Formats: sequence, structure tokens, C-alpha cells
Amino acid sequence: MDTPSKTVSGVLGLAAFAVACLGGLAARDTPDVILLQAIIAMLIGAVLGRIIGAMGAQGMREHVERHIASNPPAEEPQELLDLREARGEAPGNKARGAPPPTQGARAA
Repeated sequence: MDTPSKTVSGVLGLAAFAVACLGGLAARDTPDVILLQAIIAMLIGAVLGRIIGAMGAQGMREHVERHIASNPPAEEPQELLDLREARGEAPGNKARGAPPPTQGARAA
């Protein structure tokens, strides 16, 4: 499984455990009843969290894919391409702040 579903699963399971413990303490149940109910609530919360996390991750993946498909990267302006050509840079070199290539530099 992927990380978002594991994260949501853990958080929801622990939250369910805490709520069940507090509810059992408020109801003045015995410790064994409180722990049994809290463990059951934690397992149910973990399973539901895994499902909810997987659904959320899938929804995000689909949204990102649709966004990338509908918003292709912009083409570089012709002036920038001409400047790179004049500097002797490779057409695909998009590194910012990279110094222009030096010719005849000595190795140290």
C-alpha cells in the first residue's frame, strides 16, 4: 500500500482508540471492557482509514494527471532560445544560474 493510506489508517485507528478509552472512562466501565472496546474501535478505524486513504490518494492521482494533461508546459520564448544559442548552451539546458561553458579552461 502507499503511504497516504497508511498514514490515514494509523491516525484514524489511534483516534478511535483514544475516543473509545475516554468514552469508557466517562461511562466508568472496567479496564478490561474499556481496552477491549478500544482495541475493536482501533481495528475498525484502521480498516476505514486504509479505505479512505486509498480513495483520497486515487482521487489526488487522477486530479494531478488531469491537471498535467490540460496544462502542458509552456514553450520557451524565441529570445531565450536565441540567447542560449549565442552562449553555446545545449537547447535542453534549463539550469538557472549555471555559468556559461568555458573553453580552454585548465584542469586544476
